Amino acid sequence: MDWADDIAYSIHDLEDGIASGLLRPSTWRSDQFMETIYKSVTEAPGVWVEETAPGKEEVEAVLGDLIDELAPYEPDIPLDIIREISRRYINGFVIAGDVSLTGSGDSLYDFRLEIPREVRVKNQVLKAITIEYLLKSDITAGVFFKGHEILGRLFNALLASCEEEKERDRYLLFPRGLRPQLREVADNQSDLRRQICDYLSGLTEGQVRKLYARFFEPGHAHLGS
Repeated sequence: MDWADDIAYSIHDLEDGIASGLLRPSTWRSDQFMETIYKSVTEAPGVWVEETAPGKEEVEAVLGDLIDELAPYEPDIPLDIIREISRRYINGFVIAGDVSLTGSGDSLYDFRLEIPREVRVKNQVLKAITIEYLLKSDITAGVFFKGHEILGRLFNALLASCEEEKERDRYLLFPRGLRPQLREVADNQSDLRRQICDYLSGLTEGQVRKLYARFFEPGHAHLGS
């Protein structure tokens, strides 16, 4: 499961970043980029506990191969090219493992998935690109901040609408079908907050945007779902 998670994390976010234009492979040959990725790979917590971290040449070789494949297609790398390269990496990661027996074999915990070191280095390099230049970018951070603020304001508005002082207006910000459930937990703040969280988490991104606009944007009077 850990390796499956590493594969998904190292490939799909990277694919999305390149497709969106946030990641530009033609800029990855700079000394600053190389140094940042090398540091991220070698200092990744818990990764190189049992062996020596890769050297700079190993990291640069992985980066060089990826740059050579993608950079010639810039500035607008075709999506089919990105996906084909992604499929190749995924396939290589998936078939690289070998199961070894570490016990009697009577338990699932008696087996271990062994991944060749060079494959794990490649995987870690791809993850580092995503971490350093996508997740830590000011653009991504701004999106996360905006989402946090939107959900926070919605939660607070919905919670306020549940206060006893609202009297007849109590729960009116919620869909009619949800109001009986809210009344059942009205005296338990923990359960009430959980109901609100469950309601918000069940909305799509588009529904959240519409709800926020309805609550906070002047002139917005959309009455649909």
